[in-house]
Amino acid sequence: MRSSRSIMARPANITRPLFLGTTSVLCLLAEPVHAQNASSSLPKQHQTTGKKSPATSRARQLTVSDPHSVAAQPATGGTEAVIVTGTREIGKKARDSISPVDIITARQLSETGMPSLREALTQLAPSLTMPTSGYDAGALTSAFSLRGLSPNETLVLVDGKRRHTTANIYADPGPQQGSTPVDVDMIPLAAIDHVEILRDGASAQYGSDAVAGVVNIILKKQDHGFHAQSLTGITASKDGFEQGIYMDGGAKLTDRGYIHVSGDYVHEDHTYRSAPDLRTNTKINKLLGQPEQTRETVAVKAGYHILDNLEAYAVATYAHRHAESFQNYRTASSLDNYPAYAAIYPNGYSPVMTMDENDWEVTAGLRGEIDNWHWDLSSVYGRDYDQIGIANSANLALSTATGRTPTKFDAQGYNNEQWSNTFDLSKAFHIPGWPYAINVAGGASYRYESYSIGTGSADSTYSSGSDALQGTVAANAGNYSRDVVGVILMLPPILPKMCNSIWQAVTNTIRM
Repeated sequence: MRSSRSIMARPANITRPLFLGTTSVLCLLAEPVHAQNASSSLPKQHQTTGKKSPATSRARQLTVSDPHSVAAQPATGGTEAVIVTGTREIGKKARDSISPVDIITARQLSETGMPSLREALTQLAPSLTMPTSGYDAGALTSAFSLRGLSPNETLVLVDGKRRHTTANIYADPGPQQGSTPVDVDMIPLAAIDHVEILRDGASAQYGSDAVAGVVNIILKKQDHGFHAQSLTGITASKDGFEQGIYMDGGAKLTDRGYIHVSGDYVHEDHTYRSAPDLRTNTKINKLLGQPEQTRETVAVKAGYHILDNLEAYAVATYAHRHAESFQNYRTASSLDNYPAYAAIYPNGYSPVMTMDENDWEVTAGLRGEIDNWHWDLSSVYGRDYDQIGIANSANLALSTATGRTPTKFDAQGYNNEQWSNTFDLSKAFHIPGWPYAINVAGGASYRYESYSIGTGSADSTYSSGSDALQGTVAANAGNYSRDVVGVILMLPPILPKMCNSIWQAVTNTIRM
C-alpha cells in the first residue's frame, strides 16, 4: 500500500491528487512541470519565447534541431513525440522509427507511485524486468534488463551519452551472474523529463553492450519553476516501509541559458518473505526479501548559448547510498561446536552485508550548427566506488588465536571509472525532385575504462576470514584498464523509400 503526494502549482489551479491517501506537498510553479516549452537548443533564433497558457503548452508538438537535447515530451508521449534514440536523424518521430521505441514521460513515472526509476520503468515497460529478490552484494545494486537478456547487454544513456556502470559485480548464480550493470537509481527521479526505450538490438550503432536494446534517460531542462513531491508506503505485512522526497527547479542564465537542479531522498526498509513453521521446524530467514537502503541523489543540468549557433552544456550527478542485506540465519543450536560464536550470539544471528556507495558523473560539451551540419563534441567522466562490509559477524580463527574478534568488518572495495569522449556529426541533404531527406551521420569516440579491487581489512582476511563474507586478500586485488576506440558512418536506407515512391507513381498512373 503506497500513497503518493504531489502538488504542481499552476497559474489558476493545483494538480488533483492521483492516489488515495495523499497529503499536501509544497510547490511553486509558473507553469506545469510536465508542460514545458518545447524549444530547440540550436539555433537560438528558432526558440519559442513568450508565455503560453498551460493548455497551449500541453498541446504543442515537440520540434528540435539538436538530437541530444530534447525538451519535455507531451504528458501522454505517443507516436508524435520526437525521439533521439536509435537514430541520428534530426526531428525524427516515434511513428517513423524503424525500430520500436517506447516513450515514458515524467508524469507517467510519477503516477506509478514507485520510489525509484527502476521500479517505475518495470511497471510501465513490459520488456523491462528486474529481479524481485536477491541476496549477498548482488541485492545491493538496482539492475534491470531488456527482453530477458543480461543487464550487461542493455545500454543506458543519459541525454544520449553513455552512462558508466556500477562497480559492484553480481557474483551469485542466476541470469545476472558476472554483470556490472548501470544502476539507474543513482539518477534522481525528479530530474527525469522522459525515458526512451529502444526494444531492439542496436549493437551496430552503439556497440556490443546494446544487444538487448537501449534505455535513454532525458533530463529536464526547464528554466523556471519549482516542483516537490513526497511518497510514503508500507506493505500489507507491515514491512518494507518506504519514504521519498523529490524536488527540482530551474532558472534562467540571463536570456541565453538555463540551469535545472534536482534532488531525491529515498529510504526503503527491509521486506521479509519468510516465516516460522513449527510443523517443519522452519526458522525465520531474513535472507529472503528486499534489502534496506537509503539514497541521496542530486543532478544539475545547464546550457548556455555562446552564439546563436553554438551552445555549451553540462550535466553533473552525484549519489550516495547505504544499503544492508541479510544473510542466512545461524540458529543457536548450530553454534554448539563454535563456542566463540555462541558466546557473542547466544540466540543465533543473521550476518548483515553492508554497502556504502558513492557515484558521480560529469558531462561537458559543445554543440552547434554550421551550414546545416549538426555537430556535438562532449566528454563524460563517471566513477562508482563501493565499500562492502559485513556486520553482525565474527572471525572464529581470530577469536581462537587472540581471544577477541570484531563484529563488523570492511571486507571488499570496488572502484569503476569511465572516461568517454565523442564527436557526432549529421546533416540532412535535400535533392530536388526527391521527396525524402537523405540523412548522413558519422562520429568517432574514445573511451577509457578502469576497474580496481581493493583488499579487505586485516581482521576480515585473517585465516578463514569473517563469517558470511571473507575479506579480499592481496592476491585477489588488482587494477585493470582498457581503451575502446570507435568510428561510425551511417548512410540512409533510401532504397525502400525509392521503391515505395516508384510504386506509388505506378499505381497513380494506372488509376489515371
